[in-house]
Amino acid sequence: MEKQRTQLYYSKVKIFFPDIHITLTRNFGKALEEIGHELIMPSKDYKVTQYPPQKWVWNESHDEDSLIKHDFGKNTILVNNDQLMETKPDVIFVSAFENQFEVINVIWQEAKNWGAKLAFYSGNDYWESAYPWDIIKNYLPADNLAASICKEKGVHHHHYRPWIDYDMFSYEGVSESNKVGTYICDYQNNFSEDYDIYNTIRKHTSSFIDYILCEKSSKQETADVMNESAFTLHVKSLEGYGFAIIESMARGRPVFLFDPLTANKSFLQWSELGTTAFSFINGQSYEDQAKQLLNNFDYRCEVQQRCADRIRELVNNEEQNEKLKNFLENLL
Repeated sequence: MEKQRTQLYYSKVKIFFPDIHITLTRNFGKALEEIGHELIMPSKDYKVTQYPPQKWVWNESHDEDSLIKHDFGKNTILVNNDQLMETKPDVIFVSAFENQFEVINVIWQEAKNWGAKLAFYSGNDYWESAYPWDIIKNYLPADNLAASICKEKGVHHHHYRPWIDYDMFSYEGVSESNKVGTYICDYQNNFSEDYDIYNTIRKHTSSFIDYILCEKSSKQETADVMNESAFTLHVKSLEGYGFAIIESMARGRPVFLFDPLTANKSFLQWSELGTTAFSFINGQSYEDQAKQLLNNFDYRCEVQQRCADRIRELVNNEEQNEKLKNFLENLL
């Protein structure tokens, strides 16, 4: 039987949030569903008129099939331009630097007429002038930089830790394998220098580690590889919230981070050394720590269990849902 989505319509808040990252938007929708709100997203039929120089605004490919494929909640509604105006969302989000032009100059110009509130989200550490602070009254930052600016400027905000699918990324016990996963899309093309570092490390330690690079895997495939692995190796200079990092920790697989690339990164908030993460400065320090974790089974058991427990304390869905609910109820 063909899988179908049955939409549920709530009499609460309708929130327009353009999809810039499948996991982020899906999980944001799941959080909204748990607190009784709707997620409104542009469909593939929405016609963008305000493109930035990058010529990318948001994910422009969504239809009903994609919502099923990526397991969006039943509270998710797709709209084209006319449907957006008919739906009249209560909250209009700028979800990334690239879509602020379409949202502010086109959508918001209409939405403010029906009393909608304008809000901003960021997961990457943007530069300070990336967003127009003179019009920002409500901000949901997942990154440290925007949170600090909001505090400095007295902007209504909540330093958000987005919802994590702890059911899919559950802890199922200790892995006895020597597999190590990395989860970065189109790694070599998007982050060539980082990939070179990763590849050097891989070649140097491939005699005792079986490396798996997941670049275009589904969420379930990623979760399966994480469960089979001993830990995750993450070498990446540009990083936002870092869903793969948290999801690995949720599976009980600590993340090895290349220290020179971690300065001021948001993921340091939940990267506790020796518990959820390990830090290395060169190939030798990586090899020494990796061997200790792989060769000492009692130590591996302790670290993996502690990792899974601790991340659920650091990123607590129920706590974050309550804060998100309060943020939405107090929009300016």
